[in-house]
Amino acid sequence: MAGYTHERPESLGSEHDHWVGTIPEVSVLFVEPRWLLRTAYAVTLAAHTRNANEIAQRLTLASSYELSRRTVLLLSAEANQSTLSNYLLTRPTGSTVITALPLANTNTLTTTVGQGIAWEASPRVLFGQSADAAYVRSLDPALQLESKFVNVGVSVE
Repeated sequence: MAGYTHERPESLGSEHDHWVGTIPEVSVLFVEPRWLLRTAYAVTLAAHTRNANEIAQRLTLASSYELSRRTVLLLSAEANQSTLSNYLLTRPTGSTVITALPLANTNTLTTTVGQGIAWEASPRVLFGQSADAAYVRSLDPALQLESKFVNVGVSVE
């Protein structure tokens, strides 16, 4: 991946930033008859000509356990270390934790855990339950940023 950023504030003149980035990822999948476990590690590297260079890391664990023929338990956990500018550009909007935003070069740690269960009551009725929690913290000592988020849901299909 590569990019070019051009900003032209009238009072400051023109600013140009050329950048190149890569996101290698290693993923391991374990599959057994009644359970599945996926673990992945990714690193994002971005080198800029004008702005600060960035390194971000993400570790993910996701699992699925078949408790019975009609019940499945889902568990997940993720840790993400990144600058805010990199985090906001690489995370899907739906999985981004809502919080007040400090400077874009602030280094953060985000952890997320989740749980869900699905029970098939009949071929046409599926009950579901989910819960997840996220924690965001600044790794920069000069900035005190801490945010927590909890979500609980139920569904009937």
